[in-house]
Amino acid sequence: MRRSPSQVVPEQNEFTTPVVRLEHADARTGAERWRVTLPATESSPLVAGGLVWIGDWAGDVRAFDARTGRLRWTFHADGPVKSSPSLAGGHLFVATYGGHLYALDPSTGAELWRASAQTRLFRHGRFY
Repeated sequence: MRRSPSQVVPEQNEFTTPVVRLEHADARTGAERWRVTLPATESSPLVAGGLVWIGDWAGDVRAFDARTGRLRWTFHADGPVKSSPSLAGGHLFVATYGGHLYALDPSTGAELWRASAQTRLFRHGRFY
């Protein structure tokens, strides 16, 4: 059975804070290349251009080198990351439960801009 290149796997630990394991595998063979443990997330990883991006409930967006698993950068947002990262027009987009949509530089994690979500888009803990 072939695995997707990057996946999030729930993990048990001795702490009360939920964590997940981000695994990255060779697309041809399915062999695991690397893995890291992260705070819990409802975000799926995005793999493009040699990087893997993922957001978590701690409010962090992280970029990892897809080949080595080395952490390239971390950006701290205003709340738990709700959305899976999206890449468009040279920007990395993530939305948070803090009510903001962020555009980040995908290479550095620098905030390019942020916008407040309108009430009709962000209601009752849901981002539409």
